[in-house]
Amino acid sequence: MLWAGSDTGLLHVTADSGKTWSNVTPKGIPEWSLISLIEASPWDAGAAYAAVDTHKLDNFKPYIFKTTDFGKTWTQITAGIPDGAYVHAVREDPGHKGLLFAGTEAGIYVSFDEGAHWQSLQLNLPNSPVHDMVIHGQSLAVATHGRAFWILDDISALRQADSSIAASDAHLFAPSPTIRSRMGHMNRRRYAIGENPPDGTTLYYYLKEQPKDSIKLEILDPSGKTIRSYTSEEKKEESASEEWERDEPAQHIPAKAGLNLFTWDLRYQEPLKIPKAVYDEGQPAGPLVLPGKYDVRLTVAGKGSTLPVDVSLDPRVKTSSADLRKQFDLMLKLRDREEEMNKAVLSIRDLRTQLLTLEKRLGAADHGKTDANKSLIDQSAALRKKITETEDELINSKATASEDELHYPTKLNSKFGYLTAAVDSADVAPTEGELGVFAELDGQLETQLAKWREVTTKDLPAFNDSLRSASIPVVAAR
Repeated sequence: MLWAGSDTGLLHVTADSGKTWSNVTPKGIPEWSLISLIEASPWDAGAAYAAVDTHKLDNFKPYIFKTTDFGKTWTQITAGIPDGAYVHAVREDPGHKGLLFAGTEAGIYVSFDEGAHWQSLQLNLPNSPVHDMVIHGQSLAVATHGRAFWILDDISALRQADSSIAASDAHLFAPSPTIRSRMGHMNRRRYAIGENPPDGTTLYYYLKEQPKDSIKLEILDPSGKTIRSYTSEEKKEESASEEWERDEPAQHIPAKAGLNLFTWDLRYQEPLKIPKAVYDEGQPAGPLVLPGKYDVRLTVAGKGSTLPVDVSLDPRVKTSSADLRKQFDLMLKLRDREEEMNKAVLSIRDLRTQLLTLEKRLGAADHGKTDANKSLIDQSAALRKKITETEDELINSKATASEDELHYPTKLNSKFGYLTAAVDSADVAPTEGELGVFAELDGQLETQLAKWREVTTKDLPAFNDSLRSASIPVVAAR
């Protein structure tokens, strides 16, 4: 079945590869109109859509005609498209029957009911004529007249939309199958190119109203264990030390009334970060997930809904599953050890703040001249010196920019960061050198953590006994 449209308002169809043609011009087409584009339905052999442009006739009304019987009868379908938005193109989604897109002089429109009703799909698309569109996989690409090419990266939510969703309090859309790729990450770091969608899988969910309480979005591995968790809570409760706050705005998911979207970067939970610390290779990240089946769970007002998401290996990657597992295992060990190290640093800083406050208070009492106060101040200062020496081996607190690595010795947090970046740079098994460096750094870290544990189990309890004897409130390690 072939369709042909002319710039004189005629529309023909052939069923014999062009040997004979039948004039099936709709009666409602104005004379001398331009048949801008004909879309043969991918779902029904007898169905087609015709976009008709009459602006050269000083007629700026939109015209789209639909047939389901090979052109014998036509119906005009433009309800919702305003005058002035004359139509250049119409396309039907090959992935979902009845989902139509119209490219007009005033942007793009979408219909969920085979054209019976239309609504704007402009989003952040500049106000510009849309002369053609193509649907590729989960994406809708549009060609504008003067505002470049634009791509709506994931139309899966549009494919699933129906009237029952708007009536529900909350709805989680089924995630699209996702390719595990590093290209976006590499492009941002190395190449000056156009803006790409973020790495990972975009999760869509609908909320009838903005919830009063925080909502939660969780990623579960094949065994059902939560590997990543996000909430809509804007700010955590203040703690004794602000440095304990996770400085990660991306951890907060949107929770507005209507459609919400959030991109999971296909990674496990990252280690706790040290605010204002210098990370030469970017912020610490969790391991990239292995290919497989995962679950997404949305919890709103105590009610949860869970849907699967398939993560497949980049087809260009030929690394074996066994080698990917080796890389993942090392990345997980690096993540866990960085978490332990960073918690120790934050605990040391918190304890040091408490000790400095105590020394100031004791020094102010009788100007610190009593033997008891002087003894406690000396004990506190000695303990503070000891934990600072441990901290100095874990992190360079003097560094304020990556260039400072040239002026100060590289400490364990930077060494772990460099190793993590190297292991995570490509989909390959760790080298013998990387494994050897990890073993060495792991041993160095354990030495420092053992010193910190000695402080918390021996030195600090002994110091607190002295404080209790003097009827002074004790200090505590977090």
